[in-house]
Amino acid sequence: MTLFEDVSRLARLGLVLKLRDTTLAPALQAAAVAARTSDLLVGASAQSSTFELVLPYHRDALHALAPTQPPPEKPAERIRARVEGENLFVLLADAGPFDVRAAALAAPAAHREAWLDLVEQLCSIAGGRVTGVSRAIDGSRAQLEVRYPARDKATEAMLIEAITQLGEGIGVTDAQRRLWTRLHPQLSRGGEIVVSTGCGQGGVSGTFGITYPIASWQTAVRLAEGLVLNDSEAKEVPRRLGELAGAMAADELSGVELVLGPHEPADVLVWARIAPR
Repeated sequence: MTLFEDVSRLARLGLVLKLRDTTLAPALQAAAVAARTSDLLVGASAQSSTFELVLPYHRDALHALAPTQPPPEKPAERIRARVEGENLFVLLADAGPFDVRAAALAAPAAHREAWLDLVEQLCSIAGGRVTGVSRAIDGSRAQLEVRYPARDKATEAMLIEAITQLGEGIGVTDAQRRLWTRLHPQLSRGGEIVVSTGCGQGGVSGTFGITYPIASWQTAVRLAEGLVLNDSEAKEVPRRLGELAGAMAADELSGVELVLGPHEPADVLVWARIAPR
């Protein structure tokens, strides 16, 4: 990659951040520059200001995001910078597979056992394996990714039933659980998916993030349009995602994440690698 292409990629990141209207844009851009890489993965909500930047680990990038935190003794593979409103959460991420009990050690100690129980149940079905661990640099939260390989119809039915029941246990709304049981077969088609679960200082997260290997922006638009609560919001979805697609200069998505939780409506995050030009 040439210097021009690298600068162009960072300029596009700046445009995406402008669309997100986040006051944390300078820190995110500084981290991208410090990482000295063209490998930038972006996740952006179709409905809210939620935004995530994933980039290879670099000490200077970490300092740009968390200047008051000492660097870890053991560097991670990647840095995840997640923006939720005016809050920035900086996590260190590694790829597995991982032993379930060892992976759960990333969680705050007070809620570790409860989270471990949930993750063990997630991994007891459909060949689920923990393939990603992210831990906040300040120890305040953690996230695990459980990957499920392609499944036959019987295994798919078991997975749907289990995720629905576990979702009820963590507080996913009835409406979203019913919605997911209808949408999942269409989105998954028995293919590989990833379910993420988190744990923070307040306890086990009440959300599941379910990522599908969907490359089509059009599919993402249709999904997000179907989740909003009124027609005026539905009309905003194509515009919002169209702006993101143009800013990222990405013809295809890396994936689409459906986020189920205790508040309506469910959210959709589109994931894409920012193109160099």
